[in-house]
Order: sequence, then structure tokens, then C-alpha cells
Amino acid sequence: MQTIGKYIKSMRESRGISRKELAEGICSESNLGRIERGLVQPYAFNLERLLEKLGQNPNIIVGLLVDEITADFNRIRQKLDFYLMNKRIDEAEILINRLKGNQNFVEQMTVQQYILMNEANLLIIKGERSPKIYGILMEAIKITTPALNIREIGTRFCLTKQDIRIINMMAILHYNDGELDEAIDIMYGLKQNMDRRFHDSVSKGGTYSLIIYNLAKYLGMAGRYDEAIKLCDFGKIVCIESGALWFIPMMLYNKAWCLHEMGKLDEYAHLVRQAYMSAIVFEQHDHAETIKIHAKRAGMDLDDREQSS
Repeated sequence: MQTIGKYIKSMRESRGISRKELAEGICSESNLGRIERGLVQPYAFNLERLLEKLGQNPNIIVGLLVDEITADFNRIRQKLDFYLMNKRIDEAEILINRLKGNQNFVEQMTVQQYILMNEANLLIIKGERSPKIYGILMEAIKITTPALNIREIGTRFCLTKQDIRIINMMAILHYNDGELDEAIDIMYGLKQNMDRRFHDSVSKGGTYSLIIYNLAKYLGMAGRYDEAIKLCDFGKIVCIESGALWFIPMMLYNKAWCLHEMGKLDEYAHLVRQAYMSAIVFEQHDHAETIKIHAKRAGMDLDDREQSS
């Protein structure tokens, strides 16, 4: 019977990844060797990162091995993600400080990285200046990928999904600073990285849907409408296959926005209504309001029942 350690070793060797590269920012090289030999059991959140670097879907395996420390971390992570998504700053800061005050958590490099990532996320929500945030993100990414070269992320580097989210945040900063071409190049690099290492939509998960959504958004803002629309159609399929249905309203609205800018108003009217209704279904109230405002500027009242029929 193949153990988890043997599985990791087999996957690592088949992909030509050194033990040092796989362990970087997750555990020591010697500890990875002990894991591969079955001498120690990794924390579930470290196992998750190892499997992501190998381009594997960690959900099934990790779900069977959740230890008490990881379970506590996951509970905090779920709450923190929710608070940040809904811009509940005070509650998010309390949870970040709780993570920083727990010795079991801060001893783990992947948790240190997660804390830095969300401190940067909090500063973005607060509207802080980009250089300060970018510095925090670089500190975070260097934990797992010290030799990172942004220009080579498509063809090099075994990135975890947490790494990918951090680099995605860097692209957001470029976009916010008006550096649209830089943001697009980074997002294409992330897409290429995931396409190269993960072999199906399920293993790519919601992180891939996030990359497709942001890339399509930036392409639309750059006037590259045909590229953006093609990516939105692809993204909708990815959302369904991976179960990341949350992104479907945003994919639909991205496409609708491009159609409006291209002057295809009949297609826009049909699709923007779909985007609005799906945002309501998924209780994305802020996003639904954004869609509603855009539609109103285009002469549509999405709350008009007669128009809807």
C-alpha cells in the first residue's frame, strides 16, 4: 500500500522537482525526507501546500488527515476570508492578531505567509498606498519562492495556490496604479503556470476561476474585447467543472460589459440580466448593485418586471 510520503516522493520525482524546491517555505528539506520515508506526518495545511506545488488536488487526501491545529486554523481562515470579502475590517484585524498570537500557527511558514497576505489584503481594502502593500506581498512570496522572477512565472516555479493568490494581488496593485499591461502580463503568466502544472479544472479549483475572471476583466479594460469574451466563455465552463459557481455572475457581467462597449446592445441586454439575476441568487449584493447601476446607465431597469418577462 502506497503511503502519503511515497506518493509525494513519486510525484516529485516524476516531475523532476528537487526535494529542496518542493520543501521551500513549507518545511525543512530534511523534514520532507522524513515525510517521504513515512517517519513523520505533516500538518494538513503543510501537506496541502506540498500537493499544490506538485499540481495535485489536495482536497480529498487532506480532508482525511485534518489534525486539531489545522482544524482550528481552518475555522479562523474561513471567518477571516468572509470578513475580508465583506470588508469587515475590525473583525478581520482581530482574527489576524489571533493568528499572530498563536505559537502553533506562527511556527509554520505557510501560516506566516497567509498572515502577511491578509495584512496586505486589509491594507488594499483600507486604500493604503501600493508600494507599502507590494513590499508586504514580496515578503510573503519570498517565503516559498525566494528566487521568484515575475517575468518567468508562466514557465518556471512550483507555485502553491496561496502563492498564486499573492501574485494575483500584485497584479491588482498594478491595475489600481493604471499599469494595465503589467497586470495582464502577470495574469497570463499565472494562467500559464496553472495550465502547465494542474491537469483538470477540479484540481485547479476556485483559484483558477479567480485568475480567469481578473484576466478577462483587465483585457476588457484594455479594449481587447474579443480576447476577454472568449476567456469569459471559457471561464464559465471552468466554474461549472470546478464547482466554483460563485464566479459565474462575474464572468457573465465581464462579458456583458464587453458587449456593451462593442455596441452589441441586444446581446448585452440579455446577458446583463442573466448576470444580475445570478448575482442575486448567490447573494452577491454589492456585485448585483454594480450590475444594476451599469444597466441603468445603458437605459435598462433590471427591477422592471415587465422588461424581465
